[in-house]
Amino acid sequence: MRAQRIDLPDGRVVIGVTSTVACAARTVKRVCRAIAAGELVAGRSTVYAIEVVVANEDRKDPEAIVATVMDALDATALPAERCTVSLCRRGGGDVHRTVVPGPAGACEDASLLGLHPEIAARIGLARLGGFVLERLAAADDVYCFRGRSRAVPEDERLFVLAEVRGRTSDEADDAAVHIAGFERLFHQATSALRALRSACDPRRRLHWNRITIVVGPAVALDASALEEIAQRLAPATRHLGLEKVVVRLRLRDRVRRTTAEPVELVVSDLTGSRMEIAMRQPETAPLEPATDYERKVVEARRRGHVYPYEIVRMVAGGNGAGPAATFEEYDLDPESDEPRAVCVADRPHGQNAAAAVFGIVSTPTDKVPEGMRRVLILSDPTRGMGALAAPECDRIVAAVDLAERLGLPVEWIPISSGARIAMDSGTENLDATARVARRIITFTERGGVIHLIVYGVNVGAQSYWDALATMIGHTRGTLIMTPDASMVLTGRAALEASGGVAAEDEVAIGGFERIMGPNGEAQYYSGDLAAAVRTLNEHYRYTYVVPGEAIRPLETSRCVPTRRSMATGLRPWAISSTMPRTRVASGRSPCGPSCRRSSTRTGATSSAGAHGLALRRRSCGTRTSAGRRSA
Repeated sequence: MRAQRIDLPDGRVVIGVTSTVACAARTVKRVCRAIAAGELVAGRSTVYAIEVVVANEDRKDPEAIVATVMDALDATALPAERCTVSLCRRGGGDVHRTVVPGPAGACEDASLLGLHPEIAARIGLARLGGFVLERLAAADDVYCFRGRSRAVPEDERLFVLAEVRGRTSDEADDAAVHIAGFERLFHQATSALRALRSACDPRRRLHWNRITIVVGPAVALDASALEEIAQRLAPATRHLGLEKVVVRLRLRDRVRRTTAEPVELVVSDLTGSRMEIAMRQPETAPLEPATDYERKVVEARRRGHVYPYEIVRMVAGGNGAGPAATFEEYDLDPESDEPRAVCVADRPHGQNAAAAVFGIVSTPTDKVPEGMRRVLILSDPTRGMGALAAPECDRIVAAVDLAERLGLPVEWIPISSGARIAMDSGTENLDATARVARRIITFTERGGVIHLIVYGVNVGAQSYWDALATMIGHTRGTLIMTPDASMVLTGRAALEASGGVAAEDEVAIGGFERIMGPNGEAQYYSGDLAAAVRTLNEHYRYTYVVPGEAIRPLETSRCVPTRRSMATGLRPWAISSTMPRTRVASGRSPCGPSCRRSSTRTGATSSAGAHGLALRRRSCGTRTSAGRRSA
């Protein structure tokens, strides 16, 4: 037997030996006796650990090999805190089993789940002690686990831990090598997570998952390089249900030849608007189960929606999407008989009692440095799919009243299955939705503006409201839709059940591509909710008027031939996602009796100027119906 001794910097001693499968038990016995006799470490009869590397070329059962080692240790006292048996074979991953002393003799440490103790310590496996873990198959240096919280059984998610190995060097090329190794391992981790989620039932795919990568060698990177790497790798994290990606590393100063203490980079994108990168000290405390708020976020994600308070974070720019903004939440006054809004800014997020959330959001801009204020109305899809009853309708009416009182526009991002119909309520909810419809009409007739972003299914009363707020001739609000958005009076399943004519889904019935876009009912088309928010912010650049400022819109006139053919008169900008639609209002034009005056909204993107120039070349002018704040 040939043993090797390793002295660690903290004074601990590790003894390592090699063996074959047949001689594993005998080798362990001899090592234990030699240590106890002081033959391997002078003056000491115990060591920190015994490492036994076994060449398992015949692919024998690891459990049988460990059982023989445990029998040998029962006969001979273990003179170490642990004995790790590592089974190695060509073309396959290593298998590690750790035996520790127990009250009834030697026993295997099941908490390591087949990991080497040093690997488990480096990747932070101990932080997952609050979860019942099941190890899943993965590539080398990638360790996948399915975890269920012991305290909250509903909290179930996937953890992917990985380790980048290498040595620290000041060579210029070494940083590029380590970055390449990190990116390779990152793609392996995301691929493993994607495969595990795909194997689950589509209705129960896990969310709030986490990827943790530990980079062993110190690397020389600055903040801009870290952000560039994160942006380059971001597409690989889509549709993984991620809570965050945590990267633990040590940053190297190549000039001073110093290495900083380990730090953790936390990359998250909860709203889909933009990545948020934060740096913190390494966390060592056990990972807590998901809070009630986080479970609501997960529930909304499972349905393909965004939790309302995460939309607040997106709109307010708290996820890195823009300048810091504020959101002041309001709710109904419990002491008032009529729907009246009161500030509840001190209430924690997620404590809403209805499927409607509203408040005032203020975003500083170059033109409005004091803050571009508007009333924000959101739907909570985790409460009955945003079904509308009296509590929701009262809050919407109170929000519109608040906007009218303060002279602010309304920004509305709805998700709703329509009026709530249940065994204990029905017609009174229809009456409540009628009150909202009346309030929308009176608000817009008095000059109020309601902007809508539709990013999901809107059914029944909600679709009526959307149309009343943006499609009537006197309204000035804009309607922005995404590829998954639809506005329908009756869903596909109900139409088919009643024998009516339906389509393949709600988007085909009332989506932008087939209906709302070609008909000119929606003004903008955005790729997702985050892009829609950016589009609306750009729209505000040209249309937002600060309350109390007497600024008249830029007025011109435009001639539209009354006999223009709709088939040949359409222009490319008429269906562009970057140009507004044109509404024609009857009335005499100064250009002649055969001309009508149109009301055209100002553009909201950088390319709108070119489109507008082409528009003016084809006509005698435009009349802008929305106010514009001068630069």
